[in-house]
Amino acid sequence: MRGFMREEQRITIENYNKIAASWTSKRNPDYWSKEFSKFQELLPAGSVFELGCGSGIDSRYFSDAGYNYTGIDRSEELLKIAKQNHPKNRFLKMDLCRLGLKSNLFDGFWAAAVFLHIPKEDIKQALLELKRVLKKNAIGFIALKDGHGEELVQGSEKDDRRFFAYYSLSEFGAVLNENKFEILSMSQSASDSCNTSWLIYFVRSA
Repeated sequence: MRGFMREEQRITIENYNKIAASWTSKRNPDYWSKEFSKFQELLPAGSVFELGCGSGIDSRYFSDAGYNYTGIDRSEELLKIAKQNHPKNRFLKMDLCRLGLKSNLFDGFWAAAVFLHIPKEDIKQALLELKRVLKKNAIGFIALKDGHGEELVQGSEKDDRRFFAYYSLSEFGAVLNENKFEILSMSQSASDSCNTSWLIYFVRSA
């Protein structure tokens, strides 16, 4: 298992720490509401694991609906905001590729715009660790940006440089199949106000 942080990931985490407050203020709390409704149909109750929870905006979906929620992130500043704004939810600082959690814990997972920060050569390890902490037949939601390749992107703010890995719908679908995730549905959204087209997957852990 890899025991170090890649430079592009270090830059990404450092920059999320720098822009945590402004990044949070720009987030639409209802952005994934349609996807959450579908997730809830597939998994009406249980324990849910959010990968890359950031400032905890999406955690509200789960706490309001009565799920047993755990969220992880690597940005200390985003986690501080999450704990302040959602004190009843459980937030942990943790690396997805090296989860300090027991196996077979969660009935479902939520991964909105998180795997896009994982280098492609590390995605298998990330999915293996995720699969380890999931119960059999766990339900999951994944959102990634459509595109090709990998790059460090300069954002609109001075300190905003972040790493992104892009996929096509079929490319990441193949990654999921290779790692024993059954695809229940996959779709591609039209470009949003930020000119982002999202790849949306609902999956079941085999």
